[in-house]
Amino acid sequence: MTTGLLSGCGRGDPFFVPHGVIHNARNAGTVTTMVLTTYVVDETKPLVTAHH
Repeated sequence: MTTGLLSGCGRGDPFFVPHGVIHNARNAGTVTTMVLTTYVVDETKPLVTAHH
């Protein structure tokens, strides 16, 4: 991470987005990217909340 931003990941590199952090990811390269995402959620709270 650089100043709070992830500057790049390599093959197999994990990364973590803390709860409540507004985030976005994109493929800045020219090679097709596949991502596996795992969510750990509190089932008593909403899965998504709007940012105002």
